[in-house]
Amino acid sequence: KGTPESFAVIMLDIDYFKLYNDTYGHVDGDKILKQVAKMLMRSVRSNDFVIRYGGEEFLVFLNNVTINEAQSVCCRIHQELETVHLPHKASRVADHVTVSIGLCYQQEQNTFTMDTLIQQADESLYQSKEAGRNRTTLWQKK
Repeated sequence: KGTPESFAVIMLDIDYFKLYNDTYGHVDGDKILKQVAKMLMRSVRSNDFVIRYGGEEFLVFLNNVTINEAQSVCCRIHQELETVHLPHKASRVADHVTVSIGLCYQQEQNTFTMDTLIQQADESLYQSKEAGRNRTTLWQKK
């Protein structure tokens, strides 16, 4: 509603989800997707949006936030998954389900489009995966 003065997009991907499905089966894979979605909803404010963006990817839209608040949301997501500790014995990162996160933040409302923010968050997500997964990378202009 309205035009935000600042906006953040979080794109996250469940690490080694294909290995999860191969190990536990697609029914349990669907359960993990639902559990991660619920965890995401608990990690954001009531006026933020969480959507599934493909197989095991999710987008989180944060309206009118500071960069510190957006980074705190990412930290909460990682901490919540650590606390919930959903087993993932096939993961190459940890013994539980983890996520890689790309974060894009814009402060000036006339400088961004949704497509651009999603693309930048996706680039940051890729960097998180390249750096070893189970981490957050903030998009930086090159």
